[in-house]
Amino acid sequence: MRSSVERALHLGFASSRNEALRASPLVQPWCDGRTSIYSRAMSEVETRCGSVVGVYQLERAIGEGGMGAVYVARHVELGHRVAIKFLHAEAAVNEDVARRFAMEARLTANLRHPNIVRVLDVVRDDQGETGIVMEWLEGETFAEMLARESPLTETQTADVLLPVMEALAYAHEQGVVHRDLKPENIFLVKGPNGVTPTVVDFGIAKVAQSKTY
Repeated sequence: MRSSVERALHLGFASSRNEALRASPLVQPWCDGRTSIYSRAMSEVETRCGSVVGVYQLERAIGEGGMGAVYVARHVELGHRVAIKFLHAEAAVNEDVARRFAMEARLTANLRHPNIVRVLDVVRDDQGETGIVMEWLEGETFAEMLARESPLTETQTADVLLPVMEALAYAHEQGVVHRDLKPENIFLVKGPNGVTPTVVDFGIAKVAQSKTY
């Protein structure tokens, strides 16, 4: 059974078409030759799978939307997993889309908070397309938890939302406004010390005040 991280919306592209990745039919290991619902980008996804980009080998696609795709990858020397988000080629030629994608990388990379997803690197493939390298998260979205356990107790709600509020307050102090906070963009990371709520997908964030990134 595929881990719930592969059903998560934490990497954002499907949200642009309101396609919830938690409804798992949209998330398949497309490198095995299965048909994607976004067929125009299928060959691009297949071509990337197995390739080495920077120091990361792309293993498979774990999510795809109208704007791009997300891959699980491994560091070729160290062996640890990461997630890498690429724009589709046809989306990358749109200057506004490319600008927002680059801004997402810069903004998130400069947010250092335990409840905000970490951007680790930026890489370019053989075609010069930019990919955002992020930490690999294990767990589920808050949306999945709500679907399974709603209504939540006061304690359950506070355990999720208080850390999220702290993360957003920190982001605001840095001049960054998320603008797309929803249960699908809160990822509940499972770890040895319990669950850590993590805010993800700053794809439409904006700078609220003068900052240098």
